[in-house]
Amino acid sequence: MFVYPDFIGAGPALKWKDVKYLSEAPLVDIQSHSKSHDSLSPLPRGESDKDYLSRLKLEVEGVDKILSRRTDQEINHFAYPYGNSSLKVVELLEQNNYQLAVTVQKGSNPSFSAPFLLH
Repeated sequence: MFVYPDFIGAGPALKWKDVKYLSEAPLVDIQSHSKSHDSLSPLPRGESDKDYLSRLKLEVEGVDKILSRRTDQEINHFAYPYGNSSLKVVELLEQNNYQLAVTVQKGSNPSFSAPFLLH
């Protein structure tokens, strides 16, 4: 189950106690879906490379630590919000020790698939 910490506890959403409970179930694995579910594509009106990288870092870095602390699970998989990715996001995920990431594209994943662009 891919979650984003900024939404946990908001209104009718799952609470942290629910996420912890689910993480203890043998068939549920909690993983990262970014910090706030913001699109990870560059903004359509344009933003500087520096601003884009800052926004990506906010969405990726540290989320694994938040989720690990709350669930006692290793966080090393990522689901792109809206399926939006870029080479900069992939680089950032690799630098933060993620092992794979999934998009929303339909299709199979043969053994030679790029681990950070899985269908």
